[in-house]
Amino acid sequence: LYITHYSPFWGGREAIRYWKQRALPGYAIALDRQSQGMRQDHGDIQIDPKRLRDLASLCAQYNSHLVLVIPPTDQPADARAVPQVLAVASATGVPVLLPLQNSSIDRSYYEDDLHLNAKGARLFTSALVDALREPEH
Repeated sequence: LYITHYSPFWGGREAIRYWKQRALPGYAIALDRQSQGMRQDHGDIQIDPKRLRDLASLCAQYNSHLVLVIPPTDQPADARAVPQVLAVASATGVPVLLPLQNSSIDRSYYEDDLHLNAKGARLFTSALVDALREPEH
């Protein structure tokens, strides 16, 4: 989120997506079809504890801490995978933030089944800021 303020590429993605929707009839439908192809079955989710440990170790080398943030999606398989992700992260000692539960928002907060729209992004960002401010337990 910080980099979007300073990076023309990352900062312009939302504006580009907006103009593509306005200029290209059927863009939203194509985007929806594309996201349908990305949907997973719960059995497809596999979390590798070694990768989390390796990422945490890499962060530690640079005097940083890895914090895994789980964003909401409108995909049921993702919601079912959250407990698995939390368990693996807990076992590896990687802190996880789940600022906004999938079930706490409806489809009106999504641009498609995966990406939050501006309203959803504001809600998620606010929840993430609150979660980052909470002391670790």
